Amino acid sequence: MSPSQSRSAEVSAGMLVAAIASCKLLLHLYAGQYYGYFVDELYNLALARHLAWGYVDLAAMIALLGRIEMTLFGDSLSTIRIFPAIAGAALVVLAARIARDFGG
Repeated sequence: MSPSQSRSAEVSAGMLVAAIASCKLLLHLYAGQYYGYFVDELYNLALARHLAWGYVDLAAMIALLGRIEMTLFGDSLSTIRIFPAIAGAALVVLAARIARDFGG
């Protein structure tokens, strides 16, 4: 395969990964609006309202991210699911990059 063909295949693979990650993000945001609050989401909102240096059951960064998210977007059901949706889409991209690095 010539260098231009390999570059073209790499670009098309990158576009496919971006499309899959975008679909995952949109699906997460769309489907998440039809479910109510989960008990862990309510717990994370409570932690975000009362920041501390550490918690017995999880890292303090979870509460800090919750506070940042509440400050930027509020605490409605759809807005507290933005960071997890973005993280899920980023995970798709990360998995594709790792697969590419291993020759997949």
